[in-house]
Amino acid sequence: MHVKYPVNIVKRNIIFVLFIISFISQPIYSQISFHGTTLVVVRNKDSVIIGSDSKVGTINNFITLADFLHALPPSIEKIRISGNVAYVIGGLYNSIVRDTRSESETNNFDVFEIAESAFNIDNNIFQKCANFRINLRPQLEAIWDGEIKKNPITNLKRFAVVLIAGGIYHDIPYVIIESFYPKELKGIFGTYIHIPEAVVTEKRYPFANAIDSTCCFTFGAALENVPLDSYKQLLVTDPIAYVRILIELAVQKDSVSNGNPVKILCITRDGMNWIQ
Repeated sequence: MHVKYPVNIVKRNIIFVLFIISFISQPIYSQISFHGTTLVVVRNKDSVIIGSDSKVGTINNFITLADFLHALPPSIEKIRISGNVAYVIGGLYNSIVRDTRSESETNNFDVFEIAESAFNIDNNIFQKCANFRINLRPQLEAIWDGEIKKNPITNLKRFAVVLIAGGIYHDIPYVIIESFYPKELKGIFGTYIHIPEAVVTEKRYPFANAIDSTCCFTFGAALENVPLDSYKQLLVTDPIAYVRILIELAVQKDSVSNGNPVKILCITRDGMNWIQ
């Protein structure tokens, strides 16, 4: 007994089979981008204290769990030292494009490699940051351009970069914060469209005539709703404890994106010391 299938079902099945054959015959590419989360820096008249968590999260979707496990790095040292300057980076760390069939990888972007190259040239904190800005911007904009081509309404803010550098210059503790966010244009219905062009903002502490001032800067979504005013007194009396408490709060609030160990570096006129 022969069963006759409707012509449309047969055609549909043939198309599906041809699609599968075409799909599996091509290399499969999986892009995985990693980003850093919580950073805290305090500057006062005697020192710069830089703190961070150690966990790295992912931004892009990946094709299989095996891809994710293959590429996921362990906890990393986010605070780096270059001569008499220390720096820490938040936001996009790197972007890996992987051919899942041949298991080959192309690391198109690595922010720590860019920073290491920029910071090793000069010993002046201001020039180091200027080098980083010059080297980072075209590579970061290329990543953004690729994301926009894949999806024109991509939220490029997820791929922003923030650099915090601290050091002693002419006997004065300095902090420089470089932020690299995408340009925004207002679209319809009050929405914003991101343009793959970096808007670079630089902040230097202390400001002129504010050598004795104390300032604090935080980076990371986990600290957005933390009442920092509640810790004002601690910021002045024990800035190291202040930095530690904020990062530990971030880990408690969002353990998916934040993780131990908490790392803290203290920079004074006598040198740099890791706080245990």
